Amino acid sequence: MFNLTHSAMCALALASAPVPGPDSSDFAFSVRGGVTLAATGMARFGVVSGDSRNPAFFSLSLGGPEGNGALVLSRALAELPMAGNYAVTNWEGRDANGTSFQALFVAGTPSQPEGVYWGESGTVTIRHTSPGRIEGVFTIWARGFRAVDPDREDVTVTIHGTFTANGERVMAQVTGVQAAGSL
Repeated sequence: MFNLTHSAMCALALASAPVPGPDSSDFAFSVRGGVTLAATGMARFGVVSGDSRNPAFFSLSLGGPEGNGALVLSRALAELPMAGNYAVTNWEGRDANGTSFQALFVAGTPSQPEGVYWGESGTVTIRHTSPGRIEGVFTIWARGFRAVDPDREDVTVTIHGTFTANGERVMAQVTGVQAAGSL
């Protein structure tokens, strides 16, 4: 289930995303299951540039270091998605045409993480897109682990939410990713 490269790239996109402009850019989501929480905050999106080994991808980041949880939605196609319904698949189920999203949910804060969950199924509905702006809703079923028991990767959560996000053409540049054991 765990894909270090995908998780590292999503974490990079989340950590290095630009602060949006003055227009409203926000999200709200609730989580039930192995973790129960509600989160609100700033939403942002953009393309994470790649290199010869790591292709560019689209990333939508909901939350960040200040909140009690963060969700990153990504897709293989490095462009703004059109309005419509998109399946949420696991990393192995992604397609190069960008017809699905992958999800990574981190519960807690960077200083007190509570768990990490990878989307297995669900739907992202993009209601509206325009240059620099995207709006939508989502329901995601995810599986992962709680920080207190990282060896048990069968904890499930359901995440429901909405977003209105401002974006940038490029959020971050991936120049290489190494597995933690090879640093």
